[in-house]
This record gives sequence, C-alpha cells and structure tokens, in this order.
Amino acid sequence: SAAKAAKSSGGDVRIAQPSERVKEVMDLAGLTQLFSLYDDLVEAVYGEIAPVFSPDACFVALYDAERSELDFRLQVDRGVREAPSRSPLGTGLTSWVVEHRRPLRIADLRRSVEGLPTPELYGTMEMPAAWLGVPMLLGERVEGVLCVQSYRPGAYGEEEQLLLSTIAEQVAQAVEMVRLYERAQAELAERRRTEEGLRESEEKFRNLAEQSPNMIFINAGGRVIYANRVCEEVMGYTREEFYAPEFHFLQIVLPEHRSLVAEMDRFHRSGQEVPPYEYALQTKDGRRLDVLITT
Repeated sequence: SAAKAAKSSGGDVRIAQPSERVKEVMDLAGLTQLFSLYDDLVEAVYGEIAPVFSPDACFVALYDAERSELDFRLQVDRGVREAPSRSPLGTGLTSWVVEHRRPLRIADLRRSVEGLPTPELYGTMEMPAAWLGVPMLLGERVEGVLCVQSYRPGAYGEEEQLLLSTIAEQVAQAVEMVRLYERAQAELAERRRTEEGLRESEEKFRNLAEQSPNMIFINAGGRVIYANRVCEEVMGYTREEFYAPEFHFLQIVLPEHRSLVAEMDRFHRSGQEVPPYEYALQTKDGRRLDVLITT
C-alpha cells in the first residue's frame, strides 16, 4: 500500500506522519505467509518502499553469513534496475551496517566523506547525497540491509529511519520464513530423489531375483517380506501365505536346525558377517530340503 503524501507550499513532497506510515507498512507482516521465494519477497518490499520514500536509488541486499557475502537482489537507480550481484563483505557503507548491526543515516554524503566508509556506487555511478541503510535483524542475526538514497541532501531524518527500520524488521521475519521454506523444499527434493533411487534399486533387485534359479527369501525378525518365484515353486507355499502376519520363517525350518538359524540371524542383524551355512527346510507337503544359505 502506498503511503499518503501531501505537498507543502514550497512544492516539496512531505511523507505522512510516522504513526500513519507505520500503520500502513505493518501490512508487510503478511509477507511471511504470501511469499515463498526471495525474488517475490524482494519485489514486494520494493513495492512498499518506493511509494513511501520515493527514493532516487535504493537496494535490497541479503547477507550470506556462511560465505560472508552480500547478495544484492534488487538495485534501482533513477528508475533503472541493475542486474543482481554478489560481493564480499568489505569496507563499504552496507558492510558497516551489517558489521555494526545498526542503522546508518547520512544527511549529505558529498560533504561528509571523511571518516566514512566508501559508498557502493551502481547504475549512474553518481554519488548520492542522502543515504539511509538499516539492518534486517532477526534477534542478533543480520538477514540483510535495506537502503534508500536521494540526490537531495537531508532527505531522511529520524522518522524515515524509524519507518525503514520497522519495514526491515518485518522483512527479516519474511526472509527467515523463505529460508525455512526453501530448506524444506530442498529436503523434500532430496527425499524424493532418495525414494526414487530406492524404488529403482528395488525394481532392479526384483527383476534379478525373479530371474534367479535359486530361492531368495528376505525376512525381518522372522517375518517374510519377500520370496521370489522359485520359493513358491519349490516350497509349495504361495507368496500370500509367506507374507501372512502369522507366518514365521522358522516354521519351515526343521526343528533340529531352528536354533542355528535363529543364532545366525541374530549375528546378521547385529552387523556381523555370517559365512554360508547349511540347514534343512520342510516343504508344505512335508518333504525335507537341504539348502545352503548365504546372507
């Protein structure tokens, strides 16, 4: 929403009173629910800043603490947008705001260069007069910097600083929400890739297992969770019978070998290497079947 403005007798544009302006920009609280991408968020922030401050130049920079870099997602100078860019944290005005975690307001940069960091120039490369930058703080963590600039000296005072800081506070919360959203999306994408890989591996295994001339059982704690076609043909049980909840693998092992099979299964589940060993199974029709098992 654009801020209300009124012209003075001298023709200068006066920004509305702080209470009115703060009330209007509180709409930014909705950003945490409306936007899921940084670029969408930055566009919304610019849409709020531009009509409120009518800056000659402005930018929105996100701070990448891991890389110690500034990500200038939006840079506008005299209505012309610059391409997004990144730069390492250095000695400029924006870096000063990040490092000190507090606003920096300069009434006339052209006359107050001594002792100040070097301003970052872009677009027309013209030195601004008034410069106001505030950190986007989430607790003690800096999420980025909002900056408005004017070629008119003294364009920004304490009221403008308060307003921009209020906006920055809301934007910091929105940035964190976007970060959490993107992290969740990345985790979901990784999970989907993992699941797809598992499905492909399972499909390959099943194809090989179904073509194998040997019996292949997979059991978990005695429950048969997979039996290939040969198991059905040799043992006489259907897969539905193998997979039934009441079916236990040991019931097809001859009694004299059950303790051996149970012990080897415990070794296998504990991560120990189990060498091939022999035991006997009993088919559904009662026949004895000597087998060699490998795990």
